[in-house]
Amino acid sequence: MSELKTHLVVDAGHPAVRIEVLDAEYRVQARGYGRIEEDLPTGYYTIQYKAADATEERNIALRPDQPVTLTDPPDLPFSSAAPIEYTSTSHEYHQHNAQRLSRAQPLKRGDGSQVFVFVRDVDPGGATHPAKGLSLHALDGELIVQFDEVIEASRGSSEARWGGLNIAVDPGFYRLRLMLRKGKAVEMIVPAGPSWQSQVFLLRQGGESEVAGKAILDLPNATHLMARPHEGFDPWEYVSMQKNVQPDIAGEDLRLIELARQALAQGYRGIHSRDLHAMLWGKWEDPLLGILGLHLLLRQPESDLDFASSVLERLRGLILSGFRHPDIDALALEIARRRGLTIEMPPITAPPMLRQSWNILVEATAGRPDLIPSGSLSFQIAGLLWGASAWLIWEAPPEEPSRVVRELEAAPPPPTGPTPPPPTSSVPPPAPPIKAPDDKEQPEPGVTETAADLADFTSVRQAIELLLLPSELVTDPAGFEKLVRKAKFTEIEYALLLQFRSQFTFRQRKMASQEDTLALESLILQFGVPSEVIQTAMAGLYGKLLALLPRKR
Repeated sequence: MSELKTHLVVDAGHPAVRIEVLDAEYRVQARGYGRIEEDLPTGYYTIQYKAADATEERNIALRPDQPVTLTDPPDLPFSSAAPIEYTSTSHEYHQHNAQRLSRAQPLKRGDGSQVFVFVRDVDPGGATHPAKGLSLHALDGELIVQFDEVIEASRGSSEARWGGLNIAVDPGFYRLRLMLRKGKAVEMIVPAGPSWQSQVFLLRQGGESEVAGKAILDLPNATHLMARPHEGFDPWEYVSMQKNVQPDIAGEDLRLIELARQALAQGYRGIHSRDLHAMLWGKWEDPLLGILGLHLLLRQPESDLDFASSVLERLRGLILSGFRHPDIDALALEIARRRGLTIEMPPITAPPMLRQSWNILVEATAGRPDLIPSGSLSFQIAGLLWGASAWLIWEAPPEEPSRVVRELEAAPPPPTGPTPPPPTSSVPPPAPPIKAPDDKEQPEPGVTETAADLADFTSVRQAIELLLLPSELVTDPAGFEKLVRKAKFTEIEYALLLQFRSQFTFRQRKMASQEDTLALESLILQFGVPSEVIQTAMAGLYGKLLALLPRKR
């Protein structure tokens, strides 16, 4: 006898709301985002809605030949750094002051764009300034504003503390920096487009970030919005809580931007195509909703690339008016890659806002090493990424030239000329007669005296293999540790050396490795840094081995 089933439709009203259908034994029978349609066996079920940290449950019964459709949106007041209406962390006095200050006469630091920053506690009783340790810097690191010195802040003890400041700046890219402790700070990028106000909202008490047991501003869960300067921040105007939200207004809900950001941070997949299309076709004016929505769209197994391209063009032409935004550049590269196309792209010197955009750009450097040019801030932060967030956050590099840049300038030369063939068996080839760098004899053929060209990744890799294969490093743990202590490898150089050692172990034991973990594309994915950083580290590793191994032998 066949099992009786009933058709169930659940529409949460927002594409980033997670839906789970649990049976009587609390086992998940269906899940999705925004909307699900399933044929399920008759019985009793619990529908669970989740939006960020907010959850609501409803119990239903599925009976034979009685389809159930739930289209009443749940009330999910999730937490948000922005004092948006219908969120659990919103206070009316925060809303009014954020709106007032976002429209106030800006502090003059440039012209053509604005950056508005609003920080706040969730609960009264904060003892220190809410903007303590927060500052805004130019792309080159020059200080623009130390917020706790100039920001307008609350004074009464009955309110949860708040502070806000509107700053007029030149169009471009700015670094929002938060001091964690003396000598250590973290940063994120704030793009300031022409005729736009970039808005950043941060929570302190009630957030997830602490240092030494003390609450600090929660940078990973920041809320970013964009508005026209004359409009400023409005926590009410675009909030639509009506039942059966229509597609043409679904994209006007500020909640969607927050939910889309949190969905991206949590790795959501499977958002219903109908909802994503409604969100991206809606009457949205905030470019961030388009950027976040496109990233969510591209997470789908079979993305609508024609639709994605049309949204991308809308972002470029109608919204940002020619302003180069690194997140939009990353999306353009990814859409072109999936279409099997190659597009021209000038170097990207400013980091993107989103971690997912960074991953796309880094992977693209496998075929375009100059996409993230050496010396740029994007290049300097490679290897300094911090935390797990939808936003790209990094440890602030030192004011002096970064370690990576210094290594690039001081790296020894890769071999040039004819490339030696790679080893084809487990029998090590004879060691080439390589002299130590301080020998006064002329360098061996194939080793140049300057590091003018570090692009030949394959040659450097093969030269390292020729150095390592005849050595006992693969089989002698004590000798390996001694070399590591003596050489003072950087983190990436040491990781590369471990990869070489692992590959040689496979060869000596005649074990087949599933992939070449030393291929440039593989290393980019493993380390999450641009190709030129890996090439620089490979050259640095080669130079240190070249100096030490001959003396050891």
